[in-house]
Amino acid sequence: SGSIYYISASIVDNNGIMSPFSNEILGFNDANTATATEEALSYTFNCNALGMEQTKTSKSTQILGCFPNPLTNETQFRFNVNELYNNQKGEIVITDTQGRVTEIIQITLIQGLNNITYVSELAAGFYSYSLTINNTFIGSDKMIVVE
Repeated sequence: SGSIYYISASIVDNNGIMSPFSNEILGFNDANTATATEEALSYTFNCNALGMEQTKTSKSTQILGCFPNPLTNETQFRFNVNELYNNQKGEIVITDTQGRVTEIIQITLIQGLNNITYVSELAAGFYSYSLTINNTFIGSDKMIVVE
């Protein structure tokens, strides 16, 4: 027996509004298929249904957004981390529209995909969050908290 994988995608526009998810694409790994590492998976598929261009997989450290967004009380911050930052300390800094820091979340990152669950006690509004690893700014993104 093998593993079954379902892949779907969504995009977030410049206003932080998330699109519906694409149709799932089924992939599987049977007994005749060699096991591969997560880094060997392409994670690419036809994104035309979402109205976006398909891009090549990046091996860089980057923010992949948060889901759900908008959120009510919980979201998952998603990051792709390259081998340079494996097992390194980082922080997610959340700021309001005035640039005031509302929360700092200390994290330890692993190489590959990182999902950080965040339970929000923030008031409804627009926020930005940024990822810093070893005092190196990686990037930032937006999120919306609704009641």
